[in-house]
Amino acid sequence: MCTAHKLFSPKPNSGRSRIDLFDAHLHSVEGAERVITLISSRNSVGKLALGHNKLGNEGCAVLRKFLCSTIGKRYAISEIDLNTNAIGNEGLSAISEFLKGDQHLKVLLMRNNSFSGDPPTISKFVNAVNNSNLEILSLSANRSLSDAFVEVFLPALNAPSLRELHLSTMNLTPLSCPYILDFIADPQRCHLHTLKCSGNTLGLQAVRSIMDAVTRKNYALVTLDLYANQLASDSLSDTLSSEHDSNGEHTDVDEATALNLAWRVCQQRLNLALTRNGLLKRSVERESLQLLRYARILLLHTQCIESPVRLLPAPPIPKNVSVTSLPIEIQHHILSFLAPHLSSGQLIRVIGYASSANTLPCLLPCLSGFGSGIREWMQNTELRKEQRRIWFDKLRCSSFEPELD
Repeated sequence: MCTAHKLFSPKPNSGRSRIDLFDAHLHSVEGAERVITLISSRNSVGKLALGHNKLGNEGCAVLRKFLCSTIGKRYAISEIDLNTNAIGNEGLSAISEFLKGDQHLKVLLMRNNSFSGDPPTISKFVNAVNNSNLEILSLSANRSLSDAFVEVFLPALNAPSLRELHLSTMNLTPLSCPYILDFIADPQRCHLHTLKCSGNTLGLQAVRSIMDAVTRKNYALVTLDLYANQLASDSLSDTLSSEHDSNGEHTDVDEATALNLAWRVCQQRLNLALTRNGLLKRSVERESLQLLRYARILLLHTQCIESPVRLLPAPPIPKNVSVTSLPIEIQHHILSFLAPHLSSGQLIRVIGYASSANTLPCLLPCLSGFGSGIREWMQNTELRKEQRRIWFDKLRCSSFEPELD
């Protein structure tokens, strides 16, 4: 028979920065206190895997109290898994209180809990998300949330760091479509790269509208899941009447064939839009880095050779004019040719960043005695990728930004 210690102990292959208590029979306050004991026994904790337990509202409240305390704030937890934990609105409120004051959490997974679409609770939650550094938020399989959640959450959502939002199997109907459309069509609020809305009941017409909005107005999304949304909807008659054969005549097709054909046409158009967004994203990222390199050389050099006070009349302009002697506006215009896919705002942000000596990276330590450390740093490509991703997000150069009319 398993002892309590075995039930609650983290898995032996877990890293020291990860507490893995997946399906560990954690229950309410007692379970939360066990999690707190494990956290307190470590110098650092990066991830909490607490999925498939029964912490409930009471357990969330106890965890929130600890994590918001002076001791709890010492732990920079970047990922919390609370999937399937019987958490209701009171627990979601406690999570909101922790989230609003935390700057470390990047991933929050809360699939299959007991939330409902209570407007005050949802408003408190979306306000916390907006003031956090969350990058991935999963609320899938919370069927009780439904349209009431989307009606409050999406119009108020404005989280610059949020890159993934999972709203699958949440019992969303066509009533949610206008709120989804307004959100994804607003580049000032929607910075998502991934949106998952599969397993709902949006219907074919809503799915078509969402795909069309992405094609025409959204350049950030590179992944959009809309599978299994009960496409057999009231738009079927329009689908049947709009299908033609190659000679321009109506073709008699059965219901299943018409729906399959309509879905394939929508999916093809969506794939083209998402492929476009992916290609533009890579172009923007590549060009912004290239612009940064050359702008550093040109603009920082210009700042160093310029004198803050000109005591003598300016010398006559030589016949062979160098780039650094041109007016700064012309220098910026010349630099813009290095990044044709960047918007005016992106150009200004990258050039402004490159022009400041305060943004220069720290110098490497002296090579003497640090050879192994330098080699390890050079080989750590994952860290460098993460630093670049943070830089792209900070300067809003992680996706194509169309010029506003």
